[in-house]
Amino acid sequence: MSTYDVILKELQPQLVAGIRAMLPNYGAIGSLFEELFAHLGRYGVGGLAVGLHHLAPDTEHEVDVEVAVYLDRPIPQGGRVAIHTLPGGTVVTTLYKGPWTQIGDAYAMLMTWIDTKGYQICGPSRELYLHMGATPDSHMTEIQIPVQRR
Repeated sequence: MSTYDVILKELQPQLVAGIRAMLPNYGAIGSLFEELFAHLGRYGVGGLAVGLHHLAPDTEHEVDVEVAVYLDRPIPQGGRVAIHTLPGGTVVTTLYKGPWTQIGDAYAMLMTWIDTKGYQICGPSRELYLHMGATPDSHMTEIQIPVQRR
């Protein structure tokens, strides 16, 4: 298992364009990003890509995800694309470098940190896709999990 630096930080509210859907697995989010980027292209905007992982009632058979892009100004909604503001607040965060198929170790480490430091999760986790590398081993993702003291 790799070692990760854990940082507790405060986030400001952030305007996003996003599509939320129930999917069979996390690997299916690519088509949601394609749909989102097509909508954003109509307005000539782009930004940091983010994946939000909501809690699904049956995580064994489906996942509740939202793909989003940070915006610096509002744009019209359309189709399944919603414009909304992610709440600010305290998050525990770490950087993960590597393929998304192996990001579970970083999440496990953050869950242990949250538990041992006396925090609890209070919102959907966020994955900020900081760098899409030429190969999966060079992808850089910041994981953010909203927390509050128990």
